[in-house]
Amino acid sequence: MFKSRRISAKRVFDITLFVIVWTFTIWLLYPILTTSSLESWDFKTYFYRTVIGIAIMLIFFGKTIFDLFFPLDSSRGESLLQTVFLTLYGLIVVTGILYIAGRLVVLYFHSSNAEFFSL
Repeated sequence: MFKSRRISAKRVFDITLFVIVWTFTIWLLYPILTTSSLESWDFKTYFYRTVIGIAIMLIFFGKTIFDLFFPLDSSRGESLLQTVFLTLYGLIVVTGILYIAGRLVVLYFHSSNAEFFSL
């Protein structure tokens, strides 16, 4: 009646690697996401960490766009639900990139030129 679908070892490895890389990315971006006051954030300490996190997010976004426009198995066709979720995932990733980049710019200007904002 129902076929039992076994998940292959490669699929488990791919999912595990995906979760590990996203966990690492969140750890890299954690200081910029949790800073409540702009004065307490040390820009030079976390700058490279944030840039690496943004670079990983850009790689994820590029992979998502590539998967969306050029599916691996085009003969099978993609389901509508998979396409919708992939599009939403891409939008969430690009929104995160823009938010973090904007926050990084604001923190940089605020930490380096305090008189710039007090015109």
